[in-house]
Amino acid sequence: FFPEKREFFLEGQGVFAFGGGQSNPFGPGGDTPVMFYSRRIGIDGGVVAPIRAGGRVTGRAGPYTLGLLDIQAGAAGDISPTANFSVVRVRRDTLKRSTVGIIGTHRSALADGSGTNQVFGIDTNLAFFTNLTANAYWAESRTPGSTGDQSSYRVRVGNQGDRYGFEYEHLLVGADFNPEVGFVRRSDFRLNRLALDFTPRVAGSALVRKFQYGVSLDRYATGAGVLATREVEGSVGVQFQSGDEWNVEYTRSYEAIDRPFRIAAGVSVPAGAYDFQRVSTFIRLGQQRPLSGFVQASRGSFWNGTRTEASYNGRIDVSTRLSFEPRVQMDWVDLPTGAFRSRLLGSRVTYTHTPRMSASALVQFNSSTHTVSTNVRLRWEYEPGSDLYVVYSEGRDTESSLGEARAPSGLQNRGVAIKFTKLWRF
Repeated sequence: FFPEKREFFLEGQGVFAFGGGQSNPFGPGGDTPVMFYSRRIGIDGGVVAPIRAGGRVTGRAGPYTLGLLDIQAGAAGDISPTANFSVVRVRRDTLKRSTVGIIGTHRSALADGSGTNQVFGIDTNLAFFTNLTANAYWAESRTPGSTGDQSSYRVRVGNQGDRYGFEYEHLLVGADFNPEVGFVRRSDFRLNRLALDFTPRVAGSALVRKFQYGVSLDRYATGAGVLATREVEGSVGVQFQSGDEWNVEYTRSYEAIDRPFRIAAGVSVPAGAYDFQRVSTFIRLGQQRPLSGFVQASRGSFWNGTRTEASYNGRIDVSTRLSFEPRVQMDWVDLPTGAFRSRLLGSRVTYTHTPRMSASALVQFNSSTHTVSTNVRLRWEYEPGSDLYVVYSEGRDTESSLGEARAPSGLQNRGVAIKFTKLWRF
């Protein structure tokens, strides 16, 4: 899963959002299927499928929001045939802050050429009082040859008050639920999630704004009812008047895997059931400080071994024009099958020459893949609403044992992109 970058699909993207599925499936609520994931169009099996033609209509008419999209894509080499992708989304405002809607997607040819795929769904988002919300969806897919459960549904109720908060969620994704124009991170499971929060404010304190207490339980079971994942988490924290935060968390989890997998070079995790425990703490420094960011450390059991983690993601304001955003993450892992260390180092540098011209550079090193990636971007707004972008990017490996195709300099890829936009006002 990667975020969409193409402007044609980014414009009006929120119109096609459905059922609470997030733009980032690895964040909160990340196991909720995404019914329309635009990156499925134009690439298949890692091979580019050229887009021949297409169109999109989005807009509002009274209480209705409408989204229509139809794209004709060519064949992706020998991997998949020519296919047509279409999406219809209708949403209606109701009550004061609530909506109800439907979605339908269609792919005219599957990657293996075995037939077509359709998804139909209905969803609602309801808002009551000040902080009480509820949302739900039901969807079903149709794929030739699928005989298992092709449905998915979700019910979520939550209240995010200033002092008390709770959330309950029930999510089901059938074993054969398959939105070919969407994205499913995990299938054949039932999730039950319960979270409770208590955040009392401290009256009359010049130091502490409020305390934060929370507990949550996530339980995943397969369609047959077998426990697959369970996580219990408790946290205690404090938010200061300065905007800084400090938090301590304890997590106990269970994970069952039915086949081994490689976690690092020469290190594998056997199939089986595993119990984890972890204690972590973090400090978040307020953005008003010249040195701000997020510092975290944790230690606990990990796949019958141990894992220690330390990380920092922050921002350093050198001046009003120049800033650095360093990122450091270190992991020390010791397992029965081997030990390894993982390092992720990077920094973004931004220089704003004028309010209409800026330059930024991102450099990152990943020890797991032995790569250094660089991205440099110049942006010039030569007229209000009109921009010129020049972007240079490259990737290099830091090891000499990656194969005969490796360039002597370690160069893996290099690219230059120039983008020009012009806004005409009528």
